[in-house]
Amino acid sequence: MKERDYRLVIDGKFNRKAIMQRAWCIVKNDKRVGLRTSFATALRQAWNDAHVKMDLHLIEKRQDEERIEPKQVNIVREFLYRPEYRYYDSTWR
Repeated sequence: MKERDYRLVIDGKFNRKAIMQRAWCIVKNDKRVGLRTSFATALRQAWNDAHVKMDLHLIEKRQDEERIEPKQVNIVREFLYRPEYRYYDSTWR
């Protein structure tokens, strides 16, 4: 039996193969229960599930970006070594 990948979103992209597999699973499961679901309806439901997974992925990614702390900056060094902040005065000569 094949090893199937049911992840609907991989690295921020839709996994179309998994979405199609999910749609067929919905059709097969509904047929077992006694419901008559068309493939178009099952495919629409699979895409809705994929969009929900994408939204969750984007929220998780945004939270990861917020956790990264900004780099500590030495303000004195930043002030002294930037050329626009240097004071050029020739009166000491």
